[in-house]
Amino acid sequence: NPEIKDSGFFPPNLDGDRVGKYLVSMLETVQMAVLALVLSVAIAFPLSFFASRNTLDIIFPRDHGSWKFVKTGIYMMVRFFANLSRSINEIIWALLFVSAVGLGPMPGILALGIHTSGVLIKLFSEGIETIQPEPVAALTATGAGFVKVIAYAVLPQTTPFFVSMTLYRLESDVRSATILGFTGAGGIGCYLFDKLRSYENHDVTTILIIIVVTVAVIDRISALIRARYT
Repeated sequence: NPEIKDSGFFPPNLDGDRVGKYLVSMLETVQMAVLALVLSVAIAFPLSFFASRNTLDIIFPRDHGSWKFVKTGIYMMVRFFANLSRSINEIIWALLFVSAVGLGPMPGILALGIHTSGVLIKLFSEGIETIQPEPVAALTATGAGFVKVIAYAVLPQTTPFFVSMTLYRLESDVRSATILGFTGAGGIGCYLFDKLRSYENHDVTTILIIIVVTVAVIDRISALIRARYT
């Protein structure tokens, strides 16, 4: 804004104390994203096997009478939860959790965790439904239980895909966590929102640089991890 003195975006504010404060806040944002990812994987990983028709048939091999209705009911309930949690934006979830548990990182973690769990259930289940059926049939023919079939016939085929999708969501959650600070959900987004409102645009540039560099570093680390599973 030309009417406000020193409201330009360049050069960025490189004051040591402020940069240090922003770096600590960025670390908090990354921690929020990581904890949210752990929560979402803990929810999505087991539920994805119940959102896939082929693994439902492995877990509940009977397909007559009431068993068909049981499997259909489980499948529909898990799919409904996944659709509900991912169709509501992270910011809306954050606003709901801020009103429920107060300001700070916790509502941000819960918001990202719930939203991402729905996304991962959909992605994981679609990955499971594309597996080759031959290893499953071979193990099932030996009389192996569903735990062994999933562990030795399903997971070896899906692990690279699971890892790739999980790392992709980590990058996405870090970006989303920076915006959730606008709702009071903690992290560097709180500083970004405050500086934008007060037209301290030199600080805004500093914060944006920190965010971009952090996301780039996480992207590089994710690429190295992916390379080990492909």
